[in-house]
Amino acid sequence: MFGYFFRLPEGKGFSCLLVAGLMFQAAPAFAQAIEGCNPAVFAAMQSTGNAHVAASVSADDVVFEQDDSVLALTCFNQAAAISAYHGAQIWSGDFMPTLRSVIEDALVSHYDDFPYSTGTVLGNRVNYGATTLPAGSAAFACDEILNLWQAAEVRGNDMGVPHPSFSELVAGGAPGAGNVPTVGGAAADPDYAANWNAAADQGVFSSLQTSYSALPQPAVTPVSVGQPSSPPNPNVQTPCLVLLQLGAVAACP
Repeated sequence: MFGYFFRLPEGKGFSCLLVAGLMFQAAPAFAQAIEGCNPAVFAAMQSTGNAHVAASVSADDVVFEQDDSVLALTCFNQAAAISAYHGAQIWSGDFMPTLRSVIEDALVSHYDDFPYSTGTVLGNRVNYGATTLPAGSAAFACDEILNLWQAAEVRGNDMGVPHPSFSELVAGGAPGAGNVPTVGGAAADPDYAANWNAAADQGVFSSLQTSYSALPQPAVTPVSVGQPSSPPNPNVQTPCLVLLQLGAVAACP
């Protein structure tokens, strides 16, 4: 935008501001391919990353469960009851009714938030029903952490989690027909299959197939490694000639 001041020739002292707006429309900016980087190769790299992420999410949903409540693992109901017992030994009066009214309902509400915890998934190895404060005893017996550890030792790596090869990622299936990898021929965990099929419905695996099909195929002359021939064949390389081209040897016999 340019502004021009001028004075009228009549000498009236009148000045005007003439504003001339010149608009220049820039040429549309298109994403330019970086020299030396084929856009098809970049698209294949992106689709490969998306496929690996989909497989990882499918596995993580099976392997990593919800953490268990520390209160349940440490038998908080027993700890609270012992506190009430020893408190009554020091001060006169029964603390149990007061603690029960405060703690028991709170534990029930809190434990309701752990339906998919590791201890629950492994066969209720952590007792989320222990919400009542036992009365009249200072005994404490809590094996929740031990039970959880023993269950985890037995399970080890979840056998319902496939580790797909790249070929299985490429053959992941069209939307609506996910080709879920198996585990030694056995069906994958249902949560794994659900996530895998969701990725297939979003076109993650079909995009991988498409992008790799679009890659340029280099014109490479087949070269075989063998023994010298007579007359010499330019497409046959001896092991020594291969090493010579790599600079590993100085000369070949």
